[in-house]
Amino acid sequence: MSVATPDPLEALCTADALWAERYAGFEVLGHGASATVVKSWSHAAGAPVALKVFQRLDADDLRRFQEEVRHSQRLASPYVIQTFSPFVRGALSWIELEWVDGPDLRSELGRRAREGRPFALAEAGAIVAALCRALVAAHAGGVVHRDVKPANVLLPREGPVPAKLGDFGIARVTGAARLTATGILAGTPQFAAPEIVAGQRADERSDIYSLALVIYQVYSTGRFPYDVPDESLPGQWLKAHVQARPRPLSDLRPDLNARSDQALLAALDKLPERRPTAGELLAAFDSGGDSRSAAEFRRRPSRSVWAAVLAAGLVGWAARGWMRVTGANALVSPSPASGSPAPTPILSPAAPAAVGLRLDGELLTLTSRSDVPLARLRIVLSDAHRSAETRPAGALRPGDELTLALDGFQPAPPAHWRPTAVDLAFEQAGQAHSIRLALP
Repeated sequence: MSVATPDPLEALCTADALWAERYAGFEVLGHGASATVVKSWSHAAGAPVALKVFQRLDADDLRRFQEEVRHSQRLASPYVIQTFSPFVRGALSWIELEWVDGPDLRSELGRRAREGRPFALAEAGAIVAALCRALVAAHAGGVVHRDVKPANVLLPREGPVPAKLGDFGIARVTGAARLTATGILAGTPQFAAPEIVAGQRADERSDIYSLALVIYQVYSTGRFPYDVPDESLPGQWLKAHVQARPRPLSDLRPDLNARSDQALLAALDKLPERRPTAGELLAAFDSGGDSRSAAEFRRRPSRSVWAAVLAAGLVGWAARGWMRVTGANALVSPSPASGSPAPTPILSPAAPAAVGLRLDGELLTLTSRSDVPLARLRIVLSDAHRSAETRPAGALRPGDELTLALDGFQPAPPAHWRPTAVDLAFEQAGQAHSIRLALP
């Protein structure tokens, strides 16, 4: 007779005395990059709860854990998944969350697409209004979500609220200081605002762009306003966000009123200052909204660095493949997994310890270790037979990290190609430097 092997995480959780005292049952709902979500019964609440479980948090991870709790607990809205208590128990940490009985929006859109059954106009409008209200509450509380996407939206089967926004794991409080010097692209490539692609700080307007993409999917049953195949590399999505003109939603849903259609296009504007607020977007989609015309939601462009950035090569940067864009206001990137090679330092009399390089499979990561920005970057990969080059736009600021996919270099090298050398040229404090690194 075979004996079922116990789940290691379940065994770890149920062996904790506090866990065993508070909860009954252990149903894994899903796994994320850093946590597992579990459904259990809370003896204290007399109701089911969702538990977001983390294991073996280091100091930086623990700070992010605490930030997530603080961000989420700032928000008291029926349209936001509520966060209750955090627990840190040695190697085990978890957050108690409101249990929502219903699917996430991504899986619901996939099911409806397979069945050929889009949301009715009233159903879609109710979901969109709920998500707008969730961001109204978040932004009023000074919280930027930074990862608005269908997978982070739950659709309750019962109750007065048709949708709830959750997972504020990479949210930040407006004006808060950075957690560490380096970071990762805030959010998901398919839902990243153009300014995030450029390495700028995410703010409320970035959430609006991501929300607009979610709204588009709600009405179109999972389609995007850009013609990018589902299996495309992240770099193609980032290029579309920066360069492509969105298809009006009314092309797919002619039953949508013109006011909502135009407000959605305004929310997808490449310039963040031209986008409506969450409240203005709500007014355009909610039948109880005000009577302003859609044209009033599109803001007059102001003098901004954005026109210069877009004209000066942002499109070329995004077109060169997926980038992990980081900066002084970005979230810390996770610590390398155990056994991962440490970044190889490049030491040169011209630029001592200025940068570090790491080649992990198909990804090349460049890290700035300098107190002075590195400008006019030029990176050439080569072996005995070929070379490939890229010139990222913008400067690499102190503490920044940039990750480039090898297939984004020009000319595109063959799959699984491994260069033997990296030539790096840059300007630092007005002086030009050129460094060559041999790779094993």
